Amino acid sequence: MSKTSTKTLRFTKRSRGKKREKKRGRRKPPTAEEIDLEKKVARYGIGFDVHKHTIVVNVQAQLEDATTVEVKHHVFRNSVNGLNELAQFLRKYNPISHYLMECTGVYHLQLVYKLRETFPDRIEKIIPMNPLMIHWRITELGVKNDKADARDIALLSFYDSLLQSSYVGSEYFYHLRDTMRSYHKIRTQTTRLKNRITRRLDSVNQKFPFNLNKEWCLELLDIYLSDHWSLNDAFHTLIESKKKEGKPTKVLEKHETDLIDCGSIILPDEMRFLLQLDFARYLNEDLAQSLLIREAEEQILEDEDLKSNYFKLLDIPGVGNTTALTVLLELGDFRRFHRWQSLVKYCGVVPTVDKSGEYERKGHINRYTNKILRGVLTQAASNLVNRCDRSHDLGRFAHKQRIIRKLPYKKALIKVAQKLARIIYFILVDGISYDLNYELKQKRRKKRMRRLKRKNTLLESSKLRALKRNIQDFLVSNYEYMNSTSKYHLLTGCKRLLRKAEYLDKEESNQEKEKK
Repeated sequence: MSKTSTKTLRFTKRSRGKKREKKRGRRKPPTAEEIDLEKKVARYGIGFDVHKHTIVVNVQAQLEDATTVEVKHHVFRNSVNGLNELAQFLRKYNPISHYLMECTGVYHLQLVYKLRETFPDRIEKIIPMNPLMIHWRITELGVKNDKADARDIALLSFYDSLLQSSYVGSEYFYHLRDTMRSYHKIRTQTTRLKNRITRRLDSVNQKFPFNLNKEWCLELLDIYLSDHWSLNDAFHTLIESKKKEGKPTKVLEKHETDLIDCGSIILPDEMRFLLQLDFARYLNEDLAQSLLIREAEEQILEDEDLKSNYFKLLDIPGVGNTTALTVLLELGDFRRFHRWQSLVKYCGVVPTVDKSGEYERKGHINRYTNKILRGVLTQAASNLVNRCDRSHDLGRFAHKQRIIRKLPYKKALIKVAQKLARIIYFILVDGISYDLNYELKQKRRKKRMRRLKRKNTLLESSKLRALKRNIQDFLVSNYEYMNSTSKYHLLTGCKRLLRKAEYLDKEESNQEKEKK
């Protein structure tokens, strides 16, 4: 038994060695046809289908007669060693039309960085492209698999006019952007926890207005949830502790009337346990939220360019610290937008347009955009629409959309958000400072120029000045006999009278010009 097995083992080892020798012997030099093919190649196109663990590579060759031939298909690991092997594999293909890939989450970033490091003279040839745009341009998708996708992407790389690169920033930019995005996610989570705490209190008929944005409400709720006592006991305990510390209690005493209906309620043990968990989570999330936004602002203030743009954005009415930081960290390299229309579309505050011939219809808001920018811009626009402060251009514009044109609230909101995005573009790209009343000044300047062109003077006529003096004397001498209604009607009538006098002066000046 042992001898037979030993012979068998030796036989297998020899046979494996012979097979290896045969495999090594099969490597032949390139044939004449392959050498001719290399001479006929005009350029190579390389497509990548990127996944979490693998990168599928397909190399296509475009010959001198514009036909395409598949040269190589290979799969690499999406790791450090795999990227090094991929870079070494791509060195022999030259000249290159494009290195084309889909923007697949965050998995394509390291591939882009590696290609830029390996081929610094071909950076403009490295194109990470929006997956939607790639699949709109590929006509022969065929069977959906990794090999087919890589092949179609490689074929698409030869069509230069159809390719449009997506923005890929530095690793430092993505770290900053993730900081701000984490802030927005935690902010959403804190709002949910607030609503959950309020809902749990309402379920036991506890209607006291706990405003969790105020410190004394947080302290009161903490005392209320810490032991088995009523809200009255917790409230008076908080007042006594404040007096011992020497702090004012006037604000607390004003809310003592709110305890009449719900001050005697004692929470059940099960409900107190759930509220304690939600309250602890809320405090932790609120602390993390403040730390994240402080970290983002510190990083912005360290860069002089970002710092100057940050302060310029804060000059815009309705734009606060959170909105300004989010805009800067979401846009990245804002100079890549060559027109303000591109930035407005990227922010997602314009509708889709369906146009064919004379038919044109505006649809819903474009959803294939940056939803975080759309959110902060609409929030800033809501401040302007709700206040309608007409002391500056944006407030007057919001008042016109909502009050004068009587647009629905959401449509007025998108109109104002679109104007905000347009202003942000000119501030960041053109480097101008925002003027609160620029449009009003331009309007008045144009009005003066029209008047100067029409009358050759900016001075009022003697008749109009006399009429204004008479109106002023009449209003001053009879002021004591007027009530609010008569004042309104008199002022309205006097304004119409002055407009009619200006119109008659215009007619007289035109007649004089005709006579001359």
